[in-house]
Amino acid sequence: MIPGVTWDLRTTIKGTLAGLFLAVFIAPLLVVPFDPNLSSLGATLVAQALLTVALIGTAIYVARRPGPTDVKTALGRLGWRPFKPRAIGQMLLMLLAFYAFVLVYAALITQPNQENIADDLGLCRGPVLAGLAVFLICVIAPIAEETFFRGFLYGGLRGRLSEIPAASISGLVFGIVHAPTGPTTVIPLAALGFGLALLYQRTGSIFPGMLAHAINNSIAIASQFSHC
Repeated sequence: MIPGVTWDLRTTIKGTLAGLFLAVFIAPLLVVPFDPNLSSLGATLVAQALLTVALIGTAIYVARRPGPTDVKTALGRLGWRPFKPRAIGQMLLMLLAFYAFVLVYAALITQPNQENIADDLGLCRGPVLAGLAVFLICVIAPIAEETFFRGFLYGGLRGRLSEIPAASISGLVFGIVHAPTGPTTVIPLAALGFGLALLYQRTGSIFPGMLAHAINNSIAIASQFSHC
């Protein structure tokens, strides 16, 4: 069990469903009155920001209970804790294992093909918008997704399940959520989520996972620059 977790399995399931519902359905609906087709860059950016708020907000809301306690304590329960220097080495090993898995997956099954989200966020529309896109994808997304999927979901699952089942379930949910951006990426991203959960378990902090997530997203976005 992850130390500090105060929510049980039932609350974990309800919170996960609520957070994903807010992020996937409610966040875009709030933008629809201003841009029915979500076709403008502004609408896309606002929807992305609301998605982030939904994930982090749900996780913090649950982690503050019972109490409610302060946000700093809630974040600590979600894995916002210091880590030892050796965690960096563990993070690099996890990334190497993940990339090895992707190479095998691409060779034996299919090449993962993900939608160019960065372009939708303005990557190819000048330096200012490109910087904003990089910030959202490489900084904000790792913070939000690690807090929700590892700190909240995996942490809650570990209250009732052992390490491997909890990591597998949280990883699979992480992969499925990204299916709209490319179905062929579900399995690789599920593997990444699995590895990030184990990294959290080993280090006791989600900060190494945030860094690993940011590195992976940075590599992905760097490859998309060539299409601008």
